[in-house]
Amino acid sequence: MDAHHAASSEQRKANRDLLTGWAWQASLDVRTCPSCLAQHGSVHPLDEDGPLDHQQGRCTSLPITKTWKEMGFDIPEPPSVSRDAQAWFDSLPPEQQLSVLGKERLDLLHSGAIKWDDLSTRRENPDWRPSYVPTPLSDLKALSQNGKGIG
Repeated sequence: MDAHHAASSEQRKANRDLLTGWAWQASLDVRTCPSCLAQHGSVHPLDEDGPLDHQQGRCTSLPITKTWKEMGFDIPEPPSVSRDAQAWFDSLPPEQQLSVLGKERLDLLHSGAIKWDDLSTRRENPDWRPSYVPTPLSDLKALSQNGKGIG
C-alpha cells in the first residue's frame, strides 16, 4: 500500500495545475477502525504524503481538484460525492456503533467527554513510518478527565 500511496502522491504533484490537495478517504463500513473514521474527509496539502494509515489499513487519498472558477469556468460547483464519516456513523444502528468503537469509547463519545477527532492519534515508528492509529482507551479516559483535546 505504501508503494501505491507514493505513486499517488507523485501523480498528484505532477497535476498540481489542476489540484489543490487531497482528502483522506476511508472505507465507510463496520470494519473501519475509529482512527480511519476520524481521519476520513480530512484535507491535506498537495505535497503532503499520505494517507499515513496504520498496518492493514484500507484508506486512500482522494485528489481535490480546483474549483470550476479557479479553472476559468463560470459554472456552479457540483456537490461533494464524499460522505461525512460522522454522519454515516451516527446513522448506524446502536449495535453496529458498539461493534465499531466498543462500549467505553462509544460512551465517552456520546457523553461529549471526547470529540470525534480524539479517536485518532499519530504514532511515530522509527522502524516503519508514522501512522495514525486508534487512540488508546486509557488516553481517551485521561482526556475526558482533564477536558483537553489530544491533538
